[in-house]
This record gives sequence, C-alpha cells and structure tokens, in this order.
Amino acid sequence: MDAVLIQTLISTVLVIVVAVIAYPDNCSNCHSSVTPNVVTDWRLSKHYGTVGAR
Repeated sequence: MDAVLIQTLISTVLVIVVAVIAYPDNCSNCHSSVTPNVVTDWRLSKHYGTVGAR
C-alpha cells in the first residue's frame, strides 16, 4: 500500500475514535431514537461505561 493511503486511513480512524470517546452522548442519543432496544440491551451489558460512553 502507498504510505500516503496508510497515513490517511490511520488518521481517519483516529479522528473517529476521538470523536466517539469525546462525544458519546451524541451516539447514544441518536441510537436511543433509532434503535431503542439495542441501546437498552447495551446499557444492561457489562460493556456499558467501559469506553467512556454513558
């Protein structure tokens, strides 16, 4: 792979990860209206709160 492509992919992934960690409420708020049962299951799971999302 081209080095520029690899750097672009890594940068993109890092931006997405930072956005999800920094703004978890945006994700859960949207998912609560779109897929409420999935959010409920997630909140009841042991994964809830482990990645900064609450």
